[in-house]
Amino acid sequence: MELISDFLTAHSAWIGLGLLVGLITLFALEKFPPVIVSVASAAIMLVLGYLPREDMEQVFANPAPITIAAMFILSGALVRTGVVEAVASAASRRTKRYPRLSIGEIFGGTFFASALVNNTPVVC
Repeated sequence: MELISDFLTAHSAWIGLGLLVGLITLFALEKFPPVIVSVASAAIMLVLGYLPREDMEQVFANPAPITIAAMFILSGALVRTGVVEAVASAASRRTKRYPRLSIGEIFGGTFFASALVNNTPVVC
């Protein structure tokens, strides 16, 4: 066990760089869902000591990461249930007949949604 600890201490910069390159590569290749890559890399960095346990606990004390995770869940549900496709096809059909009205509807929908929801998920 001491041999592993000595190796990690002596080569920590290279191991950290390898983890970072591996993380970016996995995100770019998209072989695994981003949540799997993110959680696995955070767990590896926590186990190897690159990420202190106290810092990891502080992340969950802040409501922002929980809110972002909830938005991912909500957007995934909207895509899987077909709501996004239904709205997009309806807007696309009307765009061909009434292009100016469609632009107004998009702006109006964005205006209304941004009044009720945090602006992070309101992107048109």
